[in-house]
Amino acid sequence: MDYLNLENLKLLSSHLKIIDLRHPNEASSLGINQTNIEVLSIPYYLLKTNLSNLNKETHYALYCKDGIMSRLQAGILKDKGFTKISVIRDLSEQT
Repeated sequence: MDYLNLENLKLLSSHLKIIDLRHPNEASSLGINQTNIEVLSIPYYLLKTNLSNLNKETHYALYCKDGIMSRLQAGILKDKGFTKISVIRDLSEQT
């Protein structure tokens, strides 16, 4: 599993999509507005039921507030055959 920071996200912006795993009540701007990255808002508790909507060939970067759910969900996605999965380190400390 790869870890990405804000600089990595900027470099890879045209090659990945972010999955924001936070609960809709927690979700706000990710602080990456200067990039052209598509952000999919899929709360962690709905990710398993949305797997059929995701392309296994797409590079997904997972984000949650503390990184715990991102790491857990990354493992689940890998077990389901997704090979291009990264976890975003805390963006609030990088802005």
